[in-house]
Amino acid sequence: MATDYFGVGVSSLRLQALVRDAEHAIHQGNAPHRLSLGHVDACARVLFDELRLRLKRDEKSPIHAEIWRGPPEKAAHKLDTALEELEAALASAHDCADGGELAGSLGNRARSIRDDLSTLVDGAQKHDRKHVFWGETRGRTVLLHASPVDVSNIVREHVLGAVDAAIFTSATLTAAGSFDFVRARLGLDSALEARLASPFDYSAQALLYLPRDLPAPADEDFAERAAQRMFELVPDHRRSRLPAVHQPSPARGGFTACSPPA
Repeated sequence: MATDYFGVGVSSLRLQALVRDAEHAIHQGNAPHRLSLGHVDACARVLFDELRLRLKRDEKSPIHAEIWRGPPEKAAHKLDTALEELEAALASAHDCADGGELAGSLGNRARSIRDDLSTLVDGAQKHDRKHVFWGETRGRTVLLHASPVDVSNIVREHVLGAVDAAIFTSATLTAAGSFDFVRARLGLDSALEARLASPFDYSAQALLYLPRDLPAPADEDFAERAAQRMFELVPDHRRSRLPAVHQPSPARGGFTACSPPA
């Protein structure tokens, strides 16, 4: 979780949101009409179309230098140039209705995307060992990520250095009964520890159920069949606490809410 939180990412959705918000700012009079938003959108589409051909469909894939080689790298450079031009145009928007405040914010977003895209392209090609580079597709959406391997310095700077005290709580902070691993990963050189017993009575409140007649979790009918089975097994007065049923493939919707069988 920490590596994902402190990592960087560029996605087709992030570019679409920037273009959409900039168009809205133009309509409000808070951004200049000369913005080349169509050029940014076109460059982004070319880049993500190229990457979509190289990434596995609907699952996470490692990103290495070979994936960027050729058309994707050229498309990334063209997108960077388009974003640079957009950033410059937004920086000169001083005569807007809000005095250029929204344009400045949009320019910062364009700059941030450029920085993150540079990390993703250059890092993967130079075999940066400080990050893990990976991508995924979800339908037409393409997401690119760079997650830091070691977050200890980042946690010290942005979390521990910003407050007088920090409290870390989780059901999974210990490994084999020790806090040593999480302390090393998060850079917690000096910390008080407390490991509390769980209040959960597993023998009375948990049940392992292994049905032999349900389809495999990857089957498209799994979520609906599992939800129906839950309603058969759980008493009426406890059904309000039923969770959603997770469907592994994002192409199939992700989650199915438990509801009474038809």
